[in-house]
Amino acid sequence: LTDGIIDDVDNTIDELVEASNLRLSIIIIGVGKADFTNMNILDADENPLVNSRGIKASRDLVQFVPFLKYESKSEQLANEVLAEIQRQIIEKKKKKNIKIYEKFRKKNILVRYLIYTVLILSTILLGLYGSGYNAASFIYGQF
Repeated sequence: LTDGIIDDVDNTIDELVEASNLRLSIIIIGVGKADFTNMNILDADENPLVNSRGIKASRDLVQFVPFLKYESKSEQLANEVLAEIQRQIIEKKKKKNIKIYEKFRKKNILVRYLIYTVLILSTILLGLYGSGYNAASFIYGQF
């Protein structure tokens, strides 16, 4: 969480470029109405980060999301953040030439069906009992 102020942007960029080779995702949520220009620079969606020695980040590992944009839509905020993490994982696998589908197909059939079952059940349960679900509202709704 941040209010938008970074005292040493250059040092932060140097550290992020170094960290871009690690299994790390950084999610920055901007709180308030501050100037988030530096956060958008760190997000590096348009222009990749380049450190003070001219080394370019190997990937985009930062996602910046302004909280005010999703203030009353917490589910959309979560989707935005999680979609970015998923994109970063897929991007990393593609760079290493790892084919997720092929890797999955090589698994034992019981393992695959277990994964399918967990995915289907979690989709059903999260669809029914998602982030806005409140069991008490249903039970006591008539009283």
